[in-house]
Amino acid sequence: IADCRRGKIDRVLVKTVSRFARNTYDGLALARTLKSCGVSVYFQEEEIDTDTMSDEFIYTMQSMAAQGESITISQNMRWHYRDVMESGDFVGTIPAYGYKLTGGTLAVYEPEAEIVRRIYTMYLAGIGTQAIANILNSEKIPRRYGNETWYMDTILYILGNERYIGDALLQKNYTTEDFPFRKKRNNGQMPQYYVENSHPAIISREDFDAAGRLKTERSKKRGSGNHYPLSRKILCPDCGHPFRKMMINGISYWQ
Repeated sequence: IADCRRGKIDRVLVKTVSRFARNTYDGLALARTLKSCGVSVYFQEEEIDTDTMSDEFIYTMQSMAAQGESITISQNMRWHYRDVMESGDFVGTIPAYGYKLTGGTLAVYEPEAEIVRRIYTMYLAGIGTQAIANILNSEKIPRRYGNETWYMDTILYILGNERYIGDALLQKNYTTEDFPFRKKRNNGQMPQYYVENSHPAIISREDFDAAGRLKTERSKKRGSGNHYPLSRKILCPDCGHPFRKMMINGISYWQ
């Protein structure tokens, strides 16, 4: 496109409309952009030439067909994934922290798995989620994909992820069927599938259940009306979450 604007290109040859754009809006916008630069587009398979105004209408129809093809492919992929989920054989492409994909299956990755075990140990010992994050940050424990900071929400996610006991809740998120496609949290709109013992566990079920009960108890205490003058007024400068007054072993502190 930059070369077209610089006048280096007179004509663009495309094998077929479906290889040019996957939706009508983007296809027309690009074709009009090139046309405004004096560059015509010719689609070989459909024999469409945007150099003539009458062909723009035909191109619009062809683009709609290409968009429909994209929707059909997306639907087929969704049906395929659901079939695999129902059979219990689905493995995601992004493994949870503590795991890695080996030959299409989840395997424990010890350098990260050790951190997961430590998080559960600290939490069950009475250390709060933000305090755990602070400890990991102070020790410069790495996360993934260039992320360097641990947050309270990250710790909570690990404490509630069934993957760490070897189970898998499938289709936590889903992709909408209408175009443009959007990924949304599954709050009952689509069926979910729970697979037990689908991969090696990092945490025992006893520790996982104990952490869940502790989270519930702490949540009830936070909502019981124990408010203080500074409740939800002091914010963490790193993550923006409000600090809360906590009691551990008879000692009160702000988390």
